[in-house]
Amino acid sequence: TWLEITLSEGRNRQIRRLGEHAHSSVTRLARLSHAGISTEGVRLGEYRLLTVDELKELKAKYGVPKKL
Repeated sequence: TWLEITLSEGRNRQIRRLGEHAHSSVTRLARLSHAGISTEGVRLGEYRLLTVDELKELKAKYGVPKKL
């Protein structure tokens, strides 16, 4: 069974603990987005550089990166 779970604030091992509580094991987790940046179009084992707009948005929301 595949589930899609959306967390706004996650705790350490929260999804795995939810699975244990439901008497089901979690064998695979995939983070599909973080801080509004998605992994759409990025294949397994690959990475991409952040765009200038993404960097500006991170700086506005979280104060990082310090320098663009």
